[in-house]
Amino acid sequence: TILYYFGREELRIFSGEVVRFGNRCKDPQWHNLERYFEKLGSELSPQRQLKEEAEMVMQQLMSFVQYTAELYHELHALDRFDQDYRRKLQEEDNSNATQRGKC
Repeated sequence: TILYYFGREELRIFSGEVVRFGNRCKDPQWHNLERYFEKLGSELSPQRQLKEEAEMVMQQLMSFVQYTAELYHELHALDRFDQDYRRKLQEEDNSNATQRGKC
């Protein structure tokens, strides 16, 4: 991001110099270049905003992925506990039935 900032700052300084020289030029087509740069900057803003929104959505999705993974892990553990519980109940029922048969 530091490199990005310095690159943006250098571009801003350079475009300012281009505007200054354009305004001093004898040919009027080079006058008021600041309008062109302002328009260019305003066109880039929606792209930057879309990028920021996309990054936020990706961050939310990554959180959802993490939550889903945790829930899946907990569901798997609950399923194992349920199976163990049912197996123990079945063993107790079998043990009780065997004891009744001996009596």
